Amino acid sequence: MVTGTESHTTLHGSALWLARIVWVAMTLFCIAYYVYWTVTTVAQPLPVCTTQPSACNPYYLGVEDVAVMGANAALFEWIGHSFAILNALASLTFVVVGLVIVWRKSNDWMALLISAMLISLGAVGISPATAQTIPPGTLLYWVVAMI
Repeated sequence: MVTGTESHTTLHGSALWLARIVWVAMTLFCIAYYVYWTVTTVAQPLPVCTTQPSACNPYYLGVEDVAVMGANAALFEWIGHSFAILNALASLTFVVVGLVIVWRKSNDWMALLISAMLISLGAVGISPATAQTIPPGTLLYWVVAMI
């Protein structure tokens, strides 16, 4: 019979320490990934596709988009910064919730798993499509391609 203080998902001894070490390693990797992705993508202009629109990444700007942006560049720059801020807030929310879960129940493997999932989602950002904006040929592009 399971009591209110003990559950079947509680870890003890070396299994607990191994789970915590894996969780810390994964969390550090996810946070480093997010910081690297943010620094490299925010500093670069949006990629432009100069070939057929059907052959381009859907997240790249087309030639027509650049022509429309010409007169309204400040508006589009503001929209880009707004997206970056919303992405950071969403990611921070996922990470904070994941950290609170671990702070409260760090000896529970299910809590560690859910926390790792939330922190991983926070590293990706609002949408997994953010990985599509990583410039090809960079180290981060190859790391994400392997995942």
